[in-house]
Amino acid sequence: MVLYNNSPYQHPSKCTAANQQHVLTVGSNQYGQLGIDSKDPQCDKLTEINTLQPHHIIKMVACGDKHTYLVTDDNKLFAAGSNYFGQLAEKQVTKREKFKRVRSEALEGRKIQSIDCGSNFTVILTGNF
Repeated sequence: MVLYNNSPYQHPSKCTAANQQHVLTVGSNQYGQLGIDSKDPQCDKLTEINTLQPHHIIKMVACGDKHTYLVTDDNKLFAAGSNYFGQLAEKQVTKREKFKRVRSEALEGRKIQSIDCGSNFTVILTGNF
């Protein structure tokens, strides 16, 4: 697993994990970005993200300032947190406290190879199956 912080000012980070069934998270949850289905603005103990269990194996995690994306081994995309700038790829939601699948025609027939988040945006690198 590789984890790095790519911003000196905030917390954006990326985690690449091969076939991980357990993802733990901690810290600010003001916008639901931890995806633990809690309205508490902060989580001060490591907490497992269990809103996807038991049927998804996580292969990638990407975090922005207030949002988080997960990619599963079967190429499904999930997001939680702030959607103020549309970073969750939904029009009607302002924030989400638990992970929900992101569906997009732009991803149909494409394999997610990499994902990264900036402060208020997300970039996905895809290839053909």
